[in-house]
Amino acid sequence: MKTRIVAKDDYEAMLELFKAITLFTDDERLVIKELLDTYLFNETQKDYLFYVSTSEKQLTAFICFGPTPMTSNTFDLYWVGTHPEYRRQGLAESLINVMKDYMKSQNAKIIRVETASQDLYSQTVAFYDRLGFQAEARLKDFYRDGDDLIIYTMRL
Repeated sequence: MKTRIVAKDDYEAMLELFKAITLFTDDERLVIKELLDTYLFNETQKDYLFYVSTSEKQLTAFICFGPTPMTSNTFDLYWVGTHPEYRRQGLAESLINVMKDYMKSQNAKIIRVETASQDLYSQTVAFYDRLGFQAEARLKDFYRDGDDLIIYTMRL
């Protein structure tokens, strides 16, 4: 697998990748598409970066991250996802490492990521825990009753 920055030519394939990731809801896909549109079609934006992992046939995983507004050394990890056919091959972790290397080159000190507490996201929570992210805060019933917002951080 190769990892590279997303280009305009990837647009339709990115939308197909988003659709294939069944963990994402339709509303989440719309938000991801909005960030991708900003990234690809607003040349002055500096808020989002997208990287992908690719096989010879298709895009296999992606990550979206960017500098946290109004901070001097913090970045947000917005989205990371892997095509179901390629899960459990270390692609998301590899993309996290690409992101960390980029952030270090920008003198970043903190990565922040948010996720939900619902059972559907239990593997996501386990993933962040395994990679060494620390649960810093939990906002009860943030998304809906029984679905908390968990804020993770990692210091670089």
